[in-house]
Amino acid sequence: MLRITNLKDLKKWNRKPTKEKPIVMEWFYDWFFIKVLEKDNYELAEEAYNTAVDFTEKCEKLTYAEAVGRMQGNLRYYSGYSATWVKKYGNFLKVLAKNNENKQENTQTE
Repeated sequence: MLRITNLKDLKKWNRKPTKEKPIVMEWFYDWFFIKVLEKDNYELAEEAYNTAVDFTEKCEKLTYAEAVGRMQGNLRYYSGYSATWVKKYGNFLKVLAKNNENKQENTQTE
């Protein structure tokens, strides 16, 4: 059984998916909230989030929009385990929305 326990290996799997679905999320959620968001590392959080969305899309054979919905729903649920995590996740969503807004503005001006 394939287990992925770090972002580097998750990115590697995304580049070359295997037929076997790896176990990822038991590591990802703890790492995302404890090691990344608790330290307000929103740049790494966004990189990890986008990587997890890509993984979800490929592994579960979902559309991009479905993968985003799945990840946001799972992260929202998991954030409920700690009042601090709810706040940190809310802050992350604001950063993510702002960054997406900036990306859209940049592509419109090009």
